[in-house]
Amino acid sequence: MTLATIDLSGRPTQVMIEDGSSSASSGVLGVDVTGRVLDGEAQTVVQILLDTDRADFDPALLDGPLVAELRDGVGTVVAREPFDHDRFRRQLHAERESGTSVTRGVLVLTDGELPPPWVRLAFLPVPIAATIATTLAVRRTTVAELVDGVDQAYARGDVTDNERQAVIVAITQRHPDAT
Repeated sequence: MTLATIDLSGRPTQVMIEDGSSSASSGVLGVDVTGRVLDGEAQTVVQILLDTDRADFDPALLDGPLVAELRDGVGTVVAREPFDHDRFRRQLHAERESGTSVTRGVLVLTDGELPPPWVRLAFLPVPIAATIATTLAVRRTTVAELVDGVDQAYARGDVTDNERQAVIVAITQRHPDAT
């Protein structure tokens, strides 16, 4: 189920969802897209804000599987990455504080603090400048669909066995209750 779509121009953008739109009724309040360099790699960072104050808000959006998909002009998926969530960030933060590192993911802190639970982040391995004439789709998905996508990429030879295993571990660590 697509929660929001945004046409990108290769530059940072912020979109607030209008009341009455299908995206607003799905629980999305806004989307912020920006570029960052993480571990020496240019990334497009997608942040969604969820409207937890809506009477009909689905709390499963807070930690259920969501993906950011970047599509080219003909609709081909160029990049797809899962969003993080509060429980996952708290686990990453606890590991960081204890000096362990088991969970795979990016931990973003603002002034040493975790983002609020109604903020979710995804990190697309594409420089923001390369998003000219693309469309960002924020989609609700399932763990089975995510794993199937990785397996299809592996079957096509798009990812190695090690990359496949790493992505499947990351998916199952984000959503252990859904596997």
